[in-house]
Amino acid sequence: MNKKLLAAAVAAAMIAPAAYADATLYGKFHVSVDANDIDVANTTVGDIDNYTVNSRASRIGVKGSEDLGNGLKAIYQLELQVDVTDGGGVGGANRNTFLGLAGGFGTFLVGRHDT
Repeated sequence: MNKKLLAAAVAAAMIAPAAYADATLYGKFHVSVDANDIDVANTTVGDIDNYTVNSRASRIGVKGSEDLGNGLKAIYQLELQVDVTDGGGVGGANRNTFLGLAGGFGTFLVGRHDT
């Protein structure tokens, strides 16, 4: 199912820039290689030395706006978390994803937006 979600996200990201002049495809690829050196005394296990690769909030998204006239602008953002280290795929419920209106009154958003 994650592969289908990833395919849908990529398709939406490629279609959106063609449909909206102000669309921006963005992302962050943040991966670390961590060295673990654990000295364990008085056990049969002994010392633990290894390396792990970790994804640190990597993400991909598309955001933009469309002028509606009369000082109103529709705004949107779809941002998906990507785990690039374990094949976990893409998840969208935990990232900023919203639709909204902006104008002289301010900005009104529906969805998830952590300020």
